[in-house]
Amino acid sequence: MPSTQNLPQNYRLAGKLDIKHDRKLILRLNAAGLGLTIGSVFFFGWVTSLLRADQSILQFSIQGFADIIKLLGSVVLASVTVILFHEAIHGAFFWLFTGSRPVFAFKGTYAYAAAPGWYLTRGAYMLIGIAPLVLISILGMITLRVAPAPNVTLIILSLVINTSGSVGDLAAVLWLARQPASCLAHDQGDVIEIYLPDEIRSLELN
Repeated sequence: MPSTQNLPQNYRLAGKLDIKHDRKLILRLNAAGLGLTIGSVFFFGWVTSLLRADQSILQFSIQGFADIIKLLGSVVLASVTVILFHEAIHGAFFWLFTGSRPVFAFKGTYAYAAAPGWYLTRGAYMLIGIAPLVLISILGMITLRVAPAPNVTLIILSLVINTSGSVGDLAAVLWLARQPASCLAHDQGDVIEIYLPDEIRSLELN
């Protein structure tokens, strides 16, 4: 079944993932995000040590106030760049599967791309969800191999930000992976709904 704006008549709402109002989910995502941050620092540090001999992990020195400002500026620059690139990839894949321009929004501490009004297959939505993590990680590791040594720390920082920021995407992908293959996903940005045909829902209830 291709992506559609017309929900089939026999499909009904079967569940939703709400990252805006579900406080328990938000707490779990924050904890998982912290774990991803720590794990990705070690992982990309290890990858860097394999790819090049001149630098193996995050390296920086602070010798004065100017260095602090420079470091903070680098963090802000990396964060903004990664967020924009991350959501642009989501948007490109939404466009690929729907042929329609996606919606982008910023909600305080997070940003998202969505395709409200479109119902996507499980496989399509899982690909949309995982694409930024996979593509940015691959591109970043390629860049790590050839980038000048002074830029390595910023690249690792960007990869860590992208990985930790993918926690919501990973949660959605893992959630969808446990759903029947016939489900349809409807992304409203901070709420993802799944719809199932009546016959599947009846089997689950029984």
